[in-house]
Amino acid sequence: MKFIYLSVMIVLLSIPVTADEEVFTSQQKEALGKVIDDHLMKNPEVLASALEHLQQKQMKEQMEKSKALIQKNAAQLFNDPDDYVAGDINSPVAMVVFLDPYCGHCRKFHSVITQALDTSTSSGIKELKIIFKDLPIFGDSSDLAVRAMLAAKSQGKYIDFQKEIFKQEKPVTKEEITKVAASLGLDGSRLLIDMESDRIKRMVASHRQLAEALGVGGTPTSIIGDLMIPGEISLENLKALVSKYKQSKAPSTSSKNS
Repeated sequence: MKFIYLSVMIVLLSIPVTADEEVFTSQQKEALGKVIDDHLMKNPEVLASALEHLQQKQMKEQMEKSKALIQKNAAQLFNDPDDYVAGDINSPVAMVVFLDPYCGHCRKFHSVITQALDTSTSSGIKELKIIFKDLPIFGDSSDLAVRAMLAAKSQGKYIDFQKEIFKQEKPVTKEEITKVAASLGLDGSRLLIDMESDRIKRMVASHRQLAEALGVGGTPTSIIGDLMIPGEISLENLKALVSKYKQSKAPSTSSKNS
């Protein structure tokens, strides 16, 4: 009731008035303003409630907007043949992750992803596939590392190369990339050539364009179903999200019996 009272008062004060039309005199507006001020001073919880209501409304609107954008870009998100897919590639539960190898939060989340993919332990999450969208947002160093990872995919070593890049404390140079390639048994010369190819550069540009179209504000950002999740996700929360998604896709009892 108090929230409705406040809303009504605010609306009354904000009614547009033309030059030839006076809804309230200046004295009446001043009096109404004093009533509102007095009410808020005596009942500060009203303002807190109003702000909470506004935040919830904005959050709901943002989620609906993200859902529509995800559906619009679903093909590029979940079925781009150029992307590396880890985990159970036949699983209906797909998580898209936008990562930058030199983003501190991405490094922490990458550790969670590594645990989730290891299904030989209790940390692993079965029936999950992870689609990597490498998104360099920290300048040339990130761009160089991302192009190296994508080039390693052509030699069947994307995930191994990715792990090595994410271990590096400082941005790697081309010389260090060659050393990493050699340690993994890759053809370093071919890797450097592939890194500069138009195909790899188009892949990076495609990830940037997709992130912009979705309104991705930073890394890491994950997408599961029609839910966009900014920031890190703990292993426990990731398991809960996957479980909830699987339940939402499971056929209902009524469907089974029909």
